[in-house]
Amino acid sequence: MQNMASKKIMERNKLNKASLKKIFFDNYQLYLLMLPGIIATFIFSYIPMYGVQIALKTFVRVVVYGEVNG
Repeated sequence: MQNMASKKIMERNKLNKASLKKIFFDNYQLYLLMLPGIIATFIFSYIPMYGVQIALKTFVRVVVYGEVNG
């Protein structure tokens, strides 16, 4: 009984994986159209967050007393 139930679950999982592949390949053009928007969001929204992090950091000033060479 336990073995039959696990076989049914495994078959259902195989069908789900196959149907996910089918959905992806049926709609690949939609995913290609979404790709530039996702890339632009990453470039213009997430990469600048590094600059905000640097701007808000507390820096310790080090004052060097001595002769300036130049």
